[in-house]
Amino acid sequence: MELHMLSGSEDRHPIGASDLVTKLKWQLDQDLDHNCTPLGPCGSYDAPFKITCATFGYTVVGKGTTSRLWGEVSREAEVYRVLQRTQGSAVRVFLGAIDMAQIYFLHGAGKICHMLLMGWGGLSVSHMTLDKTIQHASVKEIRSLGICHQDLRPENILWNAELERALIIDFH
Repeated sequence: MELHMLSGSEDRHPIGASDLVTKLKWQLDQDLDHNCTPLGPCGSYDAPFKITCATFGYTVVGKGTTSRLWGEVSREAEVYRVLQRTQGSAVRVFLGAIDMAQIYFLHGAGKICHMLLMGWGGLSVSHMTLDKTIQHASVKEIRSLGICHQDLRPENILWNAELERALIIDFH
């Protein structure tokens, strides 16, 4: 609450998304051993990380990848830009992309040196039953902006209990 009061309003964050991305890049460039933790299994193209901004305490999801796979993964940033209006309702919030000064070696993924930074979206629906109409609402919202997700497996859908919405992920 005190950090929100710094912005002069209880309902506003004291830092914008681009400043948060800049701060997180600087933090990761200085130290990869604190506030940067692998989060679950690696995917085909990337590895998820839990990243906490030491200054403000915000925790985000980092989608880390290697130089070899960056071309494929970085295209997802373009999709999130197209889906700007659906961020926080049908897809998670995209914050930005960073090129890391240090390499994070992760067994099973390799030399992580690039990341997409995103807000927390929720829990995977891969181990729960999700009403198809809830999933369809998010898919419809995405399609209305011209994006057709090619891999709508449960592993690419999150349930956000706070929003009571399904959020679609992994657009590469």
